[in-house]
Amino acid sequence: MEPTLYEQDLDTAKAINQLAAEVHQTALEHGWWRDATTPDTFPRCVMLICCEAAEAVEAHRKRNFEQVAEELADIILRTLDVAQAFELDIGLEVVRKAAKNVNRPYKHGNRLY
Repeated sequence: MEPTLYEQDLDTAKAINQLAAEVHQTALEHGWWRDATTPDTFPRCVMLICCEAAEAVEAHRKRNFEQVAEELADIILRTLDVAQAFELDIGLEVVRKAAKNVNRPYKHGNRLY
């Protein structure tokens, strides 16, 4: 019997959370986490994700598409790391958000970007 879509989604969420745990463990082992309890930690982490996005834009500007892919991967990895550090169920949220986006209207909000 094939797994239901819901079961597949749960497997996807679990896989994402497992990757998040591994990414965070690597970050811990490489000294990237001092203390997740200081008030500035979360905003600083989010700004580092923004920096990766800026690096992706710069790589795209230079038409270095291999570097673009690497920077986009950095965005994902940093996001997973932060989610794990703050004990967020990022796997479940990714699955929920993807499902939510399926039912959104075309260009919802009618904005240019």
